[in-house]
Amino acid sequence: MSKKSSSERNVVDIYGGKLVEASRLAYPQAPEEVAKFLHALNVCRKSEAYVGFVDGAYDVPTENHIWSLRDCRHRLAEQYFGDAYRNADDITKIKYMASDKIVLIVTVDADARVAFKKSYKPDKGNVARPIYDWQQRANRVGGFMIPDGAGKYRPVADLVTVEGDPKHAGTFLESHLKLGIHLADEDILGAWLLYPWHEWFEDAKKATDKFIVMSQDTYAYEARNGERASSTGIIERIKTTSLDDDD
Repeated sequence: MSKKSSSERNVVDIYGGKLVEASRLAYPQAPEEVAKFLHALNVCRKSEAYVGFVDGAYDVPTENHIWSLRDCRHRLAEQYFGDAYRNADDITKIKYMASDKIVLIVTVDADARVAFKKSYKPDKGNVARPIYDWQQRANRVGGFMIPDGAGKYRPVADLVTVEGDPKHAGTFLESHLKLGIHLADEDILGAWLLYPWHEWFEDAKKATDKFIVMSQDTYAYEARNGERASSTGIIERIKTTSLDDDD
């Protein structure tokens, strides 16, 4: 196949088919991808930044997804900068949260893991999940931005990866728990951002004392009805609208 001329290259070609720069987004399945991910972790270690670690499904997008990740940076900045952060004005706090001294690693649940946790569950929309495959979910999380306090934006997540794929069995990417323990053992972890309702919460707390317990999961509400913005709520609304259309 002949190479496209400059005039024939479309926007996908120009970006090399990548929505998020390769240095921040790891799909560690093939050996070379695992090596790239390990290199990214070593960069985190050498940067001497304060590394936070959190996970989620991030399926049907809502404002709560981006707010929760901003909250992670808020909690990390508070932990790292201490009273200088707590006593600062809001603009200065925004600058602290966007600082390169704070590094946020986000793991996105693999499709098989989301399916196990959420498919056809009455409280999760009672449909096949995930709605979006993990590549799309990881790309979306990698594209979330945060203001830097100086009129510009920077990514909220410094490194995004996927865990829990069947191909990860027997490795430190087998689960978010195993990856967190790996980060702690390798002295990369600054703080593990833990949600009390996750099934690995107690095991993670036993694995390290470097953790922050997240206390909030709702930041945004639907303007139309005042209800919590949620993936399940969106799914239920689509199902209801589809039934109405069938009538």
